[in-house]
Amino acid sequence: MLNKRPLFIWFQNQNKKIKRAIILIFIALSFFLLFMLIKFLLTNNLAWLEGRWYTQDEKLKLKTENRQYTTWDVTENGIKIIDNGRVTVDSTTKNIFLVNDNATTKVHVTKLNRHQLKLKLIYHKKAAKTMTLQKSE
Repeated sequence: MLNKRPLFIWFQNQNKKIKRAIILIFIALSFFLLFMLIKFLLTNNLAWLEGRWYTQDEKLKLKTENRQYTTWDVTENGIKIIDNGRVTVDSTTKNIFLVNDNATTKVHVTKLNRHQLKLKLIYHKKAAKTMTLQKSE
């Protein structure tokens, strides 16, 4: 059994400023760890994006090249439009962009829900197509 008496006596005999400092450090550390956990869970999980997406007229395939979900291949109706595209995230709106190496082609992805996303294809800084896609089973 752990003896809690010495810790209690030490805590009673300390100055109030030291107690307050220890408590504030503990609270700040707790908030920092909570923030880091939330950031890790929200930003690094792009697994939902991988797979086949479709509308009545369009079929799109998004495939990652590595397990960190940092590079992607995007195929539209059998034609590869982005090869080894990089992922960038707009920090203000949390929107995802897949960009090819020379930045001529962008895919702007907005998650609507688990099985639906809005996708905008941008060629040479001009919006070419906007579509709402369903996840294929």
